[in-house]
Amino acid sequence: MATATTLLCNRLDTPLAIDPAAQACLSWRCDEATSAWQLTIRDSSKALCWDSGQRHDTELRCRPDAWHGKPGERYSWQLQVWNQQGQAGTIAESHFAFGLADREAWSAQFINRPEAPNNDRVSRYRRAIEIDGDLVDARLYGTALGLVRFFINGLAVSDSAFDPGWTDYRQRLHYRCYDCTEQLKTSGAHMLGAEMAGGWACDALTWDHIPQQYTSIPRLLACLVLRYADGRRSVIGTDTTWQHHLSPILHTSLLDGEHCDCHLDDPSWCSTASDSHDWQAAEAWHGPEPKRLLPHPAEPVRVTQRLKPVAIDQLGPQRWRIDLGQNICGRIELDLPDLPPGQLLRLRHAEILRSDGELYTDNLRTAQATDSVVCDSSGTLRWTPHYTFHGFRYLELTGAPQQPQTDHISGAVMHSDCRQSGWFACSDEHINQICNNAYWTQRGNWLDLPTDCPQRDERLGWTGDIQAYCRTALWFADCTAFLNKWLVDLKDAQAPTGAVLDVAPLPPRSMPQQRDAGPAWADAATIVPWTLYQLHGDRTQLAQHWPLIEAYGRFLDADASNGLRAFDPARHHCYGDWLNQGQHTSHAILQQAFYAISTRLVAAAAHELDHADAKRWQQRADLARRAFQEHFIAADGTVHAPDNTDLSQTGQLLALHFDLIDEARRDACFELLCQDLTARGLALATGFVGLPYLLPVLARHGRSDLAYALLQRREFPGWGFSLAHGATTIWERWDGLREDGTPQTAGMNSYSHYAYGSCCQWLFEGIAGLQPSPGFESLTIAPKIGGGLTWAEATHHCDRGEVSVSWRIANDTLSIQVSLPPQLPATLIVPGTGPIQCSTSTANQDRELTITDTACVTTPWPQTSLKAIEA
Repeated sequence: MATATTLLCNRLDTPLAIDPAAQACLSWRCDEATSAWQLTIRDSSKALCWDSGQRHDTELRCRPDAWHGKPGERYSWQLQVWNQQGQAGTIAESHFAFGLADREAWSAQFINRPEAPNNDRVSRYRRAIEIDGDLVDARLYGTALGLVRFFINGLAVSDSAFDPGWTDYRQRLHYRCYDCTEQLKTSGAHMLGAEMAGGWACDALTWDHIPQQYTSIPRLLACLVLRYADGRRSVIGTDTTWQHHLSPILHTSLLDGEHCDCHLDDPSWCSTASDSHDWQAAEAWHGPEPKRLLPHPAEPVRVTQRLKPVAIDQLGPQRWRIDLGQNICGRIELDLPDLPPGQLLRLRHAEILRSDGELYTDNLRTAQATDSVVCDSSGTLRWTPHYTFHGFRYLELTGAPQQPQTDHISGAVMHSDCRQSGWFACSDEHINQICNNAYWTQRGNWLDLPTDCPQRDERLGWTGDIQAYCRTALWFADCTAFLNKWLVDLKDAQAPTGAVLDVAPLPPRSMPQQRDAGPAWADAATIVPWTLYQLHGDRTQLAQHWPLIEAYGRFLDADASNGLRAFDPARHHCYGDWLNQGQHTSHAILQQAFYAISTRLVAAAAHELDHADAKRWQQRADLARRAFQEHFIAADGTVHAPDNTDLSQTGQLLALHFDLIDEARRDACFELLCQDLTARGLALATGFVGLPYLLPVLARHGRSDLAYALLQRREFPGWGFSLAHGATTIWERWDGLREDGTPQTAGMNSYSHYAYGSCCQWLFEGIAGLQPSPGFESLTIAPKIGGGLTWAEATHHCDRGEVSVSWRIANDTLSIQVSLPPQLPATLIVPGTGPIQCSTSTANQDRELTITDTACVTTPWPQTSLKAIEA
């Protein structure tokens, strides 16, 4: 019996607030092939609002046409599917709700405490409320120019953290909706509370430590909407009837850490029993508000895992070094007994250790990354910071009289809670560790936006990093909503000229406001949305980002002549092939290559969206490609600029991967790349720009043996060098540690930077061979056997369901097993030769096999065949 599973709304599980001005996108998966489906939507009274009727197609996504729900209303949706024999399956059900209609619907004011010299102290707000009947629904809508946590009767209403996240608050402020029905079920008096810190709105951001980027003081906006069984509706919004008091958190900073004095805490502050004599009335704020107030469109930040220390060592009197065994982004949770009243504990964080065993913090630059807490009189401390995060593996705990036990300390792993969608493993633990490190680094930098690093005084949404890594990210996790949110941040930061800037969101007082981010960085405007479309096939989302894409395309085109966008350092910024190893790639080559590919992607997006100017954009892309060939490719296939005839691996890779080279010179261009790698002892020379294309280009042109050799290389430069030095995440620099184990330059040396983790794309697409068509409409599976591996396996949850492939070599036989979700046609390309036996479908007795559901293929595989394939 066919059953629908994984019911999502706007790619989220039962969201309580989606944009009321936008259409809901309802999606699902099925556990077997279907012939038809029917979707219905009902309101909270169970009245039918929309019915698709029975539709005889295999769609797994629906945007209810000509229907828009009511703001603030909760809807349930039911989905029935029919299998290919026409039998109806069990009805699946989920729900979602629209956000509030507009700013007026909040019936609330922004409030804050009186201005004070100590603006980084955390504030508390509260208001007594009365439930006077049979409550059927209670939803709290809340946001802040700052960071906020909400409470009812002293208990947090949500496990989310860092709400409402970071946007350009001048343009757009997100809010979240929390279901408080169960916490308010009992009639009578209750206390609604909020605790608020400065966060991205007020804290000092970036390396220049400029505070108050968006506002001088944190400001709170909230409304509680109550619905009763008798039809009554009540709205309680923030206003001057709310009371304010300072919290025991005396200081908090995203970069520097948090200090709390538990002696100052009143555990009953958010209860009706609390004394209110020293609470003050909150002040209303009438300043310029953000232009748009919208529901948060992506997953919240949460604690998703807790790690126990693998070692606790004493460094001195009351001073302990704690090793979590894994570099993470998050915070420490303490549960320490037997402490003297008033004892001060200090916690310092670091990614690596110095040679003497002390914490190495030079690479944090100006970020202090230090938390501290003063114990109360109870002798037991249960505490964690709430408004800061750190990138760290090691912790120095000072002030604990006795050695802490492992069950007294947890490392709370925090990130935007995107569902993991991809898993890879093979017989080579070296490759497995690279894969593991990359996903840990992704988690460590997925905190409401894709940051560059979680530890130092930066933590920004750099465009170049995510441009290089986005396809790998989507193999590991369903971060579609997360990246769609960030692309809107990118549009908010886009200059009026169409120029795309270095980072998004853009701190208004810290970063250049009009500078073109330059090739490979600014091209995130085309590459990220197109990559999302390639893997998910959602035209509506592509259309949402079309204004960003087109404006950037027009910016690129504005100063091009005959297809050539000449590089002018006075007008165009360029980071080059960032952190490359000894090979300079001309900025002119980078600019023209990315001009050509971005213009091609503008054309492709215009074509998919049926825009009339798609043909014109394609003509521009063709012109840019020809200009690249004429100006930067020599007769022998070398890619170089007129002022620098040296070959660079990145230059060759861009020409090959972006298909900028003509067929006549392609083989020579690729051979020169291989010769350079071989001459350097199989050492890569690429930086952030060229690295994502290195392994795919080698494998695509028949040299997967080189791709394996680079991946498995233990020496510097390469992934194996960091593994040999104990890395548990991806480093920013190939030489984050020198050969002697000492750290590289402290000015720019993050040990959690995902750009070089982009190699993991090839684990899924090369070693496992998963090569989807756009939107996973079909799939080619062409595993690259080699590297001495005896087995490899990968699983990916695409929009259609679970895809898995595994191959194994044993007893001179290659076995390949494939499992597909319903209605995903696939072609398996079997390496080598020989007869093929298959459990389903029929083989063409050559090297290709069309499969419909599952297949198990075996073929003779003597070592001579293996060596031939590897060669």
